[in-house]
Amino acid sequence: MSSAIGGSLTSCRARSRATRCRRASFSRGRAVSGSGALAIAVAQALSCVRPAPAKDVDSCGTCQACTRIARGVHPDVLVVEPGENGSIKVDQVRDIVDRSMYRPFDGKRRVVIIDDADALVPAAQNALLKTLEEPPSSSVFMLVTVTP
Repeated sequence: MSSAIGGSLTSCRARSRATRCRRASFSRGRAVSGSGALAIAVAQALSCVRPAPAKDVDSCGTCQACTRIARGVHPDVLVVEPGENGSIKVDQVRDIVDRSMYRPFDGKRRVVIIDDADALVPAAQNALLKTLEEPPSSSVFMLVTVTP
């Protein structure tokens, strides 16, 4: 996955070990194959307990953290997606902001992925703004969208 995004993922992993990783990121692309896959890869790289020593691999993909993230069941990786009506409501954002304030349950960082961030209703955008300006020290926020 590093080749798709240059060295930024590896750089973020290295910074995360020194607790200096950017805590809010924005990415453009399709959730399944583009930036959503990138967001999952970043979550794995930040949570992996046995990162591979090879320069072209960011996470082992086999440890418990990596497999739980891939299956979508890791307690420290929170994903927000649009509801049935195609938008992300303020209650969803308030819930995720509240959950991001707690320390990670199983790893070093809590990763919040907001998929289709362009679907945030204005009230949800406002509820998220302060948290993105000053994210909790143990959380990383990634906003994924198809439109720039």
